[in-house]
Amino acid sequence: MEETRNPQYPFEIASLVRKNKTFAVEARFSQEKEDHFLKVHNHFSRFVFTVIVDGKAAIANIPLNILEGLKIKSEEILRQSVAEEAKPVSTAVSPAYTFRFAGGTLKGKTPVEILLENKDDSAEDPFKKGKEILNKQYLWLKESAEKNPKFADANKKGMAAISEASKIPVEDLSAMNASSASGIGHISLIDIKTRPLMNREPVNGKNFVYEINVSYTGGKDYPINVTVDNYYAPVKKLESGLLNVMVGEKDNDTAMTKSFDMTLEEWLHVVRMMDEADRGYYFAHAASAFKLAEDADRKRKEEAKKEKESKAS
Repeated sequence: MEETRNPQYPFEIASLVRKNKTFAVEARFSQEKEDHFLKVHNHFSRFVFTVIVDGKAAIANIPLNILEGLKIKSEEILRQSVAEEAKPVSTAVSPAYTFRFAGGTLKGKTPVEILLENKDDSAEDPFKKGKEILNKQYLWLKESAEKNPKFADANKKGMAAISEASKIPVEDLSAMNASSASGIGHISLIDIKTRPLMNREPVNGKNFVYEINVSYTGGKDYPINVTVDNYYAPVKKLESGLLNVMVGEKDNDTAMTKSFDMTLEEWLHVVRMMDEADRGYYFAHAASAFKLAEDADRKRKEEAKKEKESKAS
């Protein structure tokens, strides 16, 4: 007799593994059986994103109602990426046009985009503000490279890109616009802030909280980044019923941030699996949902008829 085993992750629909990192998506769905039966999914249904780094896992819930927008945004990124690759080779191959800053307020932007976004046509030099921003970034990169040698190579690339941007003639910059200067910049795909999970046991009077951001940054080998934050913090229930997370009082000892990068193709596969799981669950439970709705409607009509007959007698 063949031995069967219980799978460890029965709700998993997609996963990616990178040495000491793992990204996984689970479809944690349940059916609506109390009211509004034809919605099929009840309010507990959600996707669960998990990022594991060195054996430690951070999790976040993704509501179903963002899926359609997520599909459209992801497909638009693909369309623009293909269009960008199809463009003829031009002279705009300088790192000023292609290098994208990895963090801070300039994250995802090229030096040229920063100049164009801060353009002021009323000034003597319309790009003065952008140049000042880049000069400050140059000095910060230089200082950081000296203090942290492991970041030196990356910082030097940023410094070189800024130097190249400073050499572009004003008339050439004036003929550009922010969207045409480079390809796709930095796009936020999912951004969920301070959501508490009240069904988890509190720790020292504080509740489990998660935050998640999924973004696309053009020009990178792994342009999709998933970052999940978990921590415990006090949660107050307001008179309106809303939950207010006291982020300023969070327990820093329990805080963790886990991040995972992937290719656009890998992300598109993840989104496709999410969509298939959502539709598959709906079709699998639609028949029973209609039966519940029909039975409830029949019972309501019968009770209304009895009440009417009782009043008439």
